[in-house]
Amino acid sequence: MTPSQTFKKRGGFMEFGNKPFDKQFVANITYENIIKAFDRSITITASRLADRPDAGEEILQTLDILNRWKKINEDFRLHNPELFGD
Repeated sequence: MTPSQTFKKRGGFMEFGNKPFDKQFVANITYENIIKAFDRSITITASRLADRPDAGEEILQTLDILNRWKKINEDFRLHNPELFGD
């Protein structure tokens, strides 16, 4: 089953198709989507340096925030392997 498939409510718990709900699967998919979102935001924000040289300092501060925030998420996964099935 793919993450894009919709959840179905069956038997009092959530399922993907015929599979029982799996918190580790959800944690992994959510983590992957968060990291993709950070990467996309970092790429787009960095590309703004060429477009807006007058906002260079603000762009660099934003990149710093995004990178630190991404690192917090990476550290959370690293220090909580039981939540992700690692």
